[in-house]
Amino acid sequence: MAEVKQAAQTLPQSHAAIERQRHILDMTLSSIVDFAYTFGHDGCFIYANQPLLNLLGLTLQEIIGKNFFDLPYPPALAARLQCQIQQVFDTKESLVDETLFTSPTGVNGDYEYIFNPVMAANGTVEFVVGSTRDITKRKEIEAEREQLLKALAAERAQLQALTVTLEQRVHVRTTDLADKNQELDRFAYIAAHDLKTPLRGIRNLANWIETETAGVLSSNAQEYLAKLQKRVKRMERLVEDLLVYARVGRLMYDVERVNTTALLQDVLKILAPESIFTVTWGPAMPNLITARVPLETVFLNLIGNAIKHYDQAEAGQIHITAHDQGKFTEFAVHDNGPGLDAAQQAHIFDIFQIGKSHAEIEESGLGLSIVKKIIDKYGGTIQVASKLGEGTTFRFTWPKA
Repeated sequence: MAEVKQAAQTLPQSHAAIERQRHILDMTLSSIVDFAYTFGHDGCFIYANQPLLNLLGLTLQEIIGKNFFDLPYPPALAARLQCQIQQVFDTKESLVDETLFTSPTGVNGDYEYIFNPVMAANGTVEFVVGSTRDITKRKEIEAEREQLLKALAAERAQLQALTVTLEQRVHVRTTDLADKNQELDRFAYIAAHDLKTPLRGIRNLANWIETETAGVLSSNAQEYLAKLQKRVKRMERLVEDLLVYARVGRLMYDVERVNTTALLQDVLKILAPESIFTVTWGPAMPNLITARVPLETVFLNLIGNAIKHYDQAEAGQIHITAHDQGKFTEFAVHDNGPGLDAAQQAHIFDIFQIGKSHAEIEESGLGLSIVKKIIDKYGGTIQVASKLGEGTTFRFTWPKA
């Protein structure tokens, strides 16, 4: 400790001078250490600060001349101190050490002690300045810190082990999911092929019967045959839509710049609505950076539904608008059709939900379910607003890029 050594260097080489400057040295050392003292080659005290005198119950006059090693040290500590002090006199170098010590008052504590040599003019060690500091609190804090570090290390190791386990489980489940998706794809294609083949055969047979029995069958038989053909078509549509629904989210599409005006024009070419329908859209339809096929599928289903369900006397009108909503564009598809009641709206996006009976319309009941699944996949939302006799509006959001 540089401060202790500097204070010790101010000690004069005579006992009378030490007495005159004792108070100055006490003030200096007491602010740095708990106990301070000096002794010569013979181990006898030359000086001791007031805290040490109070601990020993002695005055300065009583301790001067007493041997440093006569204090009540444990034998092992006394031997170690004697060797260390001799080392300071021999090497002329400071020494720092720690010990667990029981004071004369019976208090156990950890202490750090320092021995600093004070050199004479001839280059020899004239006496040693010793200082002792109670580091019990520091040791307790260090022990607590060590325990905390061990606990943190244990928790970190446990967390790492849990992370590894979790990663392994995620990997296994991801692999299982990929395998199951592949199995589902294979099943869907196989099931579709196995279902479509007999359906195609039934449809062909119905067409042949219709051709061969032209003018022979009764009106009831002709009606039954027409219903058969209609339901076969519905089953074929159901198989196709099930395939589309199963593939949503698992097929990857290239991202491109999509002009929604051109996209809607293509949708109308596919749907080819009757002349009683007028399909219009706003003048500022946006360009998007997106996958074209999913967005086209959404418009095909929404506009196609409006056309299929239209049953009004006046001309059908479908109007499409687009509004900027930050990172998304909100599209609205409004029609002047029959509208929906509250019960229909509550389940409109559920699978196999059809606004009319199966006998009235050839529909699988999957169109709006496919729409919602696609929009969910691309982070958008969809909602319906409708009243019976006042038409229906579907609003959905789609990312701009």
